[in-house]
Amino acid sequence: REGKEANTAITREEFMGLMAEAEFYNLFKETFQELDFENSGYVRAGDLDEVLGGVRDLIAEKKHSSIIDDGDMDMLVDYDQYTKMLLGAAL
Repeated sequence: REGKEANTAITREEFMGLMAEAEFYNLFKETFQELDFENSGYVRAGDLDEVLGGVRDLIAEKKHSSIIDDGDMDMLVDYDQYTKMLLGAAL
């Protein structure tokens, strides 16, 4: 075969990386869907702050009061876009 279709194989490492990324994406989305009480695709920044703050407190030595400014706690976050951003995907 010639052209772009000729090289469609990926390595095992590339495949495992893609699978891990997909698993993290689904894990993040499921977590955010639990916070999406209105099934709107958005979560309150304050709710997101509580979840991420809990994770941060588990893995970090220094405790911080908040990762989101107090004035932004009621802001709505599109969790699909936020999840993609966390994984470094192109938006």
